Amino acid sequence: MNESLRTLMRRIALGLPFAVPVALAPFNMGFGCNPCRPIERVDRVAIQAPPDGGVVDCLAVCRPEPGEHAACQVSPSDPTEVECYYDAVVCVSGGRPSPDPTRLFSTATDDPTARWLADAALLEAASVVAFDDFAWRLGELGAPASLVARARGAREDERRHAVAMARLAARRTGGAFRARVEVRRGPLGDLAALAEDNVVHGCLGEGWAALEATVQAARAPDPELRAAMSTIAREEAEHAQLADDVQRWVAPRLSRAERDRVEAAAEEARRAHRRTLQERAHPPDLGLMPAHEATRRFDAIFA
Repeated sequence: MNESLRTLMRRIALGLPFAVPVALAPFNMGFGCNPCRPIERVDRVAIQAPPDGGVVDCLAVCRPEPGEHAACQVSPSDPTEVECYYDAVVCVSGGRPSPDPTRLFSTATDDPTARWLADAALLEAASVVAFDDFAWRLGELGAPASLVARARGAREDERRHAVAMARLAARRTGGAFRARVEVRRGPLGDLAALAEDNVVHGCLGEGWAALEATVQAARAPDPELRAAMSTIAREEAEHAQLADDVQRWVAPRLSRAERDRVEAAAEEARRAHRRTLQERAHPPDLGLMPAHEATRRFDAIFA
């Protein structure tokens, strides 16, 4: 991680303001990360069951967001409910996505702000398990005890983030928000796999999440959201610093071929995240950077 990003993360972690020239100072990460993740989103939608046992057109009930692919079925256990399955890419400010397949279940909503808050709560909850997995892998692969302890501390940060975002989602939906996360522990893997996961989901990814959460903490019109994002920004910056320290520990232990493999994964993640920033939805009352600003900052910092 370049020294300018370390300086930025330290300032965010300490809750200090940062100047725009610092935030936009270009540098070469060497490795890149991606805070966006393809997920399978599942909604359950109440319907009127046909009284004569007729067939329900469940796709007419499911309403995917732009860019999503939908599939569905009438619930096997409840004929008054349709289960809608969506393939989507979600980008939120915070969290370390699990390295293993994640299924996210939440209450259906047509409100884009509520959907964003629900996605944020779900991914923060998945990050609790992901950091538990990360701490386990660090310990098994011989990382210093201090890094393992910091990963476990990050797990508890993510637990608080999930509670805060779930509370905001529930308030937005009038208390109707329901969520469940299913995450399986990933394989142990080797040091190269650890480095790849850490660089793609850690250093730059959580660095970007910290920066975007800092912007939301300043711009969101809702004072409760601003307060939550202020805390999340500081703690995500600490997680980015942890990822940088893990990369410093693991990099000298990799072969040249392994370092090339990690760099290739990082470059692919950078390109994918930039595309997602250009296409992402921008609910107006969350304090999010519009696509053109987010892309400009991403290019200036992480290109």
